[in-house]
Amino acid sequence: MSEQKLSRKKGHRTSLRRNLLKSLIINERIVTTLPKAKYLIPLAEKVFRLAQKGNLASRQRIESFLAGKGKAYKKLIEYWPAKLVGRKTGFVKYVKLGQRKGDSAEMAVVEVIGAESPEVLAQAKELKQKASRKAEEAKDA
Repeated sequence: MSEQKLSRKKGHRTSLRRNLLKSLIINERIVTTLPKAKYLIPLAEKVFRLAQKGNLASRQRIESFLAGKGKAYKKLIEYWPAKLVGRKTGFVKYVKLGQRKGDSAEMAVVEVIGAESPEVLAQAKELKQKASRKAEEAKDA
């Protein structure tokens, strides 16, 4: 399986992966660009699956993914397995938010399934309605 490049060299991509994973684990929700969100989902799924196993080999793999035993590692090992009990896949999802104002980049919220917030879902719904209204106005004009 080939890895997405994201217009970055290998070292920068590795740092980006670790930082995105750590932020997602600690904050339970992050706002990022859509390509980064799509890049993060399979990696996060793998890490959460390893955390659920909880054996020594899994913990060592997680440590290598996150580059150490910091806050993210501890939260992933202690907090998340109990919260995601009974779930085999689908630990992480993303919701499209629309375009960023400055450069029109597609934005998305990536969140762990047990940590959804109604505000983010309402914001996404509002943006979709706004886009459909603009499309209707463009048809009428």
